[in-house]
Amino acid sequence: MRQHSGIGVLDKAMGVLHAVAEEPCSLTELCARTGLPRATAHRLAVGLEVHRLLTRDSDGQWCPGPGLAELAATANDPLIAAAGLILPAFAKSPAKASSCTAGKAPTHLRRVDGTADRPA
Repeated sequence: MRQHSGIGVLDKAMGVLHAVAEEPCSLTELCARTGLPRATAHRLAVGLEVHRLLTRDSDGQWCPGPGLAELAATANDPLIAAAGLILPAFAKSPAKASSCTAGKAPTHLRRVDGTADRPA
């Protein structure tokens, strides 16, 4: 269940982002997924496109935009911080290197090269 902030336009824009993140879609599909009137869905999608949070594919369907990745890259992720504390200890083990991944499709979070000698 999605959270509501009480700020209508923000909640609607987040609904648009979530709807497009599920699967690229046309404006008609976006309206069906969000329950928004066509003019509202279009206005929000175009605004999110200006900010690079949405983009359109070669078929004209709305897709998540590159601005989302740019914002995510600067996010403070406690998992990455925890990996930074734990991985150096693993790197001292007989393994050559240690890494930590997360997500549906594993994403490399951090790698630490090992310092221990390894038998040949």
